[in-house]
Amino acid sequence: LTWGQPLGLNGLRVRTHFGRPFHGKPATRGWPFSSHSYFGSLGVGATSGQADEEPIYPEAKVRPKLWNTWLPDIYMNPHGYPSHEWVQLFSEYAAWVRTRATESRSWWGMRGWFMPRFNYVDSPDFPEHKAAAFNIRDRITEKINGIAEMRALNQRAYDRYRRYAFEFDKESFKLDFADSVLIYTAITGSTDEGRSGPMSNPRVTIWSATTEAPDETAYGEWMELMASTGLACDEAVLEYLVEAHHEIERTEEAFGTRVIFKVHRPRPAKPEENEVAPGGTL
Repeated sequence: LTWGQPLGLNGLRVRTHFGRPFHGKPATRGWPFSSHSYFGSLGVGATSGQADEEPIYPEAKVRPKLWNTWLPDIYMNPHGYPSHEWVQLFSEYAAWVRTRATESRSWWGMRGWFMPRFNYVDSPDFPEHKAAAFNIRDRITEKINGIAEMRALNQRAYDRYRRYAFEFDKESFKLDFADSVLIYTAITGSTDEGRSGPMSNPRVTIWSATTEAPDETAYGEWMELMASTGLACDEAVLEYLVEAHHEIERTEEAFGTRVIFKVHRPRPAKPEENEVAPGGTL
C-alpha cells in the first residue's frame, strides 16, 4: 500500500491515508526526537473545521475532498503518536497543552496500539450497521493479537499505563478493552451523521475509525513492527469487505414518456450465507 492509495475491490471503496513515506526521515536527518506533523500550517489539526462549509484553514478541505471523490464503504485514518512528546509524571513536569482541553494530557504515556474511539451507528433506519461495526472490531482484535511481538508489547504498555496513569487519575486516564486490545468503545451508538459531518453519512460509509500506533518517531525494526500491525488492521477490514456478499439492485420506473433506471448497492453488505453475523452487542 502506498500513501493515499485507493483500493478498488470489484466496486468497493476503501480509503487509507497517512502512510509510511515520511516516517523515519527526521531520525535520518539527525532529529531523533522529532516527529512528523499532523498539524496544519497554523499549528492546528489538519482536520480542524473539516465539516465547515467555508473552513478558515486550507488543509481542512483535503479530507472531505478525498471522501467525496471515492465515497468509501469504510474510512480508516491510521495515526501515530505522540503528537508532541512522551513524558513521565515526575519532577513536577507538566507537558504543554495545545488547546484548553486538558484531557489531551492522557497522551502523556505510551499505551501500545489502540483505538481512541470506536463509534458506530445504532438506528432503526440502519439496522445492520451496528452488527457490521462489531464484526469489524472482532476481526481487528484477532489480527492484532495474532502478531506475537505486538501482543507482548501491548500487554507491557497497557500494564504500565494502568499502573502509572489509570490508577493515578482515573478521570484523565481511562482504559477500555475488547479482546485484550485497548479500544475505547462508545456505550451507545449514534443515529446521525456523527463527528465528521457528511463524511459520516451512513448511507455511504458504514463505519470509520482512527487507530493509534506508537510510531513517532519510529525507524528500523520498531517501524517494521508498527507497519506490520497497521497492515494487519487493514487486512481485517479488507477481508470483511471481500468475504461479504455484495448485491447490486437495479430498478426501472416509468415516468411519463421517460424511464428512470436506478442502480444501488446496499451498505453494509450481507454476510455470506454460511457465516453467522455477530449480534452487535457490547
